[in-house]
Amino acid sequence: MSLPWENEDDNDIAEKEAEESSNPYLADPKKGLILIGKLLERSSDSAAAAERVDKIIDANILPHLHLLQESQREVLDTLTRAKIQVAELHKARILSRRAVLGVGGKFSAGKSCFINSLTDAGLPEGQKPTTSIATYIIKAEQSESYAVTSGGGSVALDDDAIEALSHEFSRTYKDIGFVRIIDNLIVQSTTFRYPDIAILDTPGYSKADQGKNADAGDAEIALRQLRSADALIWLMDIENGVINDSDLKFIESLKTKAKILFVFNKADLRPPETVRKIVEETSKILESKPEFKNTSCGVIAYSSRTNETLVGEGLLQKFLQDTGTLAKSKKSVDAELQEAQATADRDVEKHIAQLEQRISVCEEAISKAHSPKRIKSIVQEMSQSRGTLLKLTETLNLLNKGFRILISTAAAFQEAQNATAQKGN
Repeated sequence: MSLPWENEDDNDIAEKEAEESSNPYLADPKKGLILIGKLLERSSDSAAAAERVDKIIDANILPHLHLLQESQREVLDTLTRAKIQVAELHKARILSRRAVLGVGGKFSAGKSCFINSLTDAGLPEGQKPTTSIATYIIKAEQSESYAVTSGGGSVALDDDAIEALSHEFSRTYKDIGFVRIIDNLIVQSTTFRYPDIAILDTPGYSKADQGKNADAGDAEIALRQLRSADALIWLMDIENGVINDSDLKFIESLKTKAKILFVFNKADLRPPETVRKIVEETSKILESKPEFKNTSCGVIAYSSRTNETLVGEGLLQKFLQDTGTLAKSKKSVDAELQEAQATADRDVEKHIAQLEQRISVCEEAISKAHSPKRIKSIVQEMSQSRGTLLKLTETLNLLNKGFRILISTAAAFQEAQNATAQKGN
């Protein structure tokens, strides 16, 4: 699959745009390379910690999860979230007291424009595909921006750098893999009204051209980022009509329990009756799907241009208020892992109790049996149950040992990151 910056025509376009650009990081290669150097030199131990957590899970926990009868998927989902949370603990300074509200959708759904209408963050807007860098927008006393590198470091950015990184930087400096260097961009807004929320602007999971220019990396990044969100807004371009199967499949692949508000953007571009019909039909589609029964918070039609909710008035404000309250109940990584351990324990202990009951029934049956053949059959069943019970008990001990190592590792790293965050505040 060819990427945009590997195409000769795109290279020519990038060079021409760089020459014509007023952005100093695009027009002046020296300044662009200085910025790249700053991004490359910053690192921390978060990547190593995430790798250690991965190894503990793979070596000490996953080999034993096959014995879980009822909660295997639930425990696996928690472990997946824990991996993401540990990898992102270097963002504790901005996320420790905020609920993360992820904004997802296809390319050209108008995510940046929508977020600007809520936060006045000044994110670059337009129809050009962005580099696949997710961006957090938070309320702060000063309007500042910086990049969080994949190694956990942070680099201050001015408005020109934000604009360059959000649009043409990858094409101008096409040999640099920015997705591997920059984990997130952080934009601080003084006018955002919800101090308990960090809005997460993610790459569109599909590009406008699904042929030559499609990039599966965007979908993977959006998937990873949105899975860690506490609540979701799913944005759709109303010009495309009702919610489609690709949107539904992507949301389902998140395997999230987070509440979701579905928003049709650019609603001022369609007749009011058409807008209402699209919202109503989409609501019916979501109501027909059991997987959205406990997560959907409704469907609205919105205009980012006028900052108006045209259908579903009040739902967006309520959703934002409810999301803000989640910040107070956010669980630490080690607390989530402790819950997963307790769930696994209950599952295995239930299995153990069933085996013990079976052995007890076998013992009673032997005392009442008269046929040697029947006695032999019961003894074989009892012996098999005792062997399974012994193996299950040993595995439970190993599983708990693995969880203890994992929890202590995650807790120690989180404590270190929180201490660093407090020093920075």
